[in-house]
Amino acid sequence: LRKFLKKESIGTTMLVVAQRISSIRDADKIIVLEDGQMVGIGKHDELMKTCNVYKEIGYKLGNLLTPGSVICLIGDLGAGKTTMTQSLAKALEVDDYITSPTFTIVNEYEGNMPLYHFDVYRIGSSEEMYDIGYDEYINSDGVCIIEWANLIEDILPDEYLDIELSYKDMGREMILKPVGEKYKKIVEELTK
Repeated sequence: LRKFLKKESIGTTMLVVAQRISSIRDADKIIVLEDGQMVGIGKHDELMKTCNVYKEIGYKLGNLLTPGSVICLIGDLGAGKTTMTQSLAKALEVDDYITSPTFTIVNEYEGNMPLYHFDVYRIGSSEEMYDIGYDEYINSDGVCIIEWANLIEDILPDEYLDIELSYKDMGREMILKPVGEKYKKIVEELTK
């Protein structure tokens, strides 16, 4: 399989395409990898446009958050959860490179306020979250981002912003579901 693939870097994004094409723009299908993880499959223009939109929204959202904010990200593998988190972290002035904490469950970052990035995909039950200090993180003055939050919805706080990222037809779809007044106002600002 490796001999049929061509890799081309665009910033921190690695595009993997079939070698038989003359240009990435001519590809029928592109697999987009960031940090070795697949972040998308599709046509070049659609994927790059979607990635840029996710980055713009993530950055704008990061500027609207306050201490104690909770963002829940739900979506298939490669739907853009980590891309969204990276841009949000940039807005919070986090200097570290953001990766998904798939095996550590939570990564902590320092910026203009603490950022706690959870990936609960490998959690067996909600109760396991308390073993890693979930209640301390969620009740702190930092921002919590929870990937795969639907797996622990029984212990989510009373208010949060739910962002569902999914593939639809040949593109992607983002659904913002604010839970609570604070997040309704954030979504109103975000969608202006």
